[in-house]
Amino acid sequence: MFIAVLVTGCNRTTAAPAQKSPDGTMTLATSVNQSKANPTRYLCVVVDITDSAGKTLHHEVTPASGTQRWSIGWVSNDEVLLKSSDVGSYHIRRQTDGTWKGELAAT
Repeated sequence: MFIAVLVTGCNRTTAAPAQKSPDGTMTLATSVNQSKANPTRYLCVVVDITDSAGKTLHHEVTPASGTQRWSIGWVSNDEVLLKSSDVGSYHIRRQTDGTWKGELAAT
């Protein structure tokens, strides 16, 4: 099944609309980090995955710049793919213990 990935505009600094997981039990939301506490992650894309009750399952400030071209979408109920013009493909996958982990695609 092909899942359309939302494409965001160049130099986007606002969140993309929230997306339901393929089975509808989780929601993926994004924002752009405004905290300067970690200068290397300032203005980077933030990913939040919540369950149907609104409980946070995963929160991560990714290495992808929110000021560059990027898109994000569900690949499956266990994987989200963030494509960014500055870091490439960044996969966030559910682990066997139920936690989520983000990592850059191997090159």
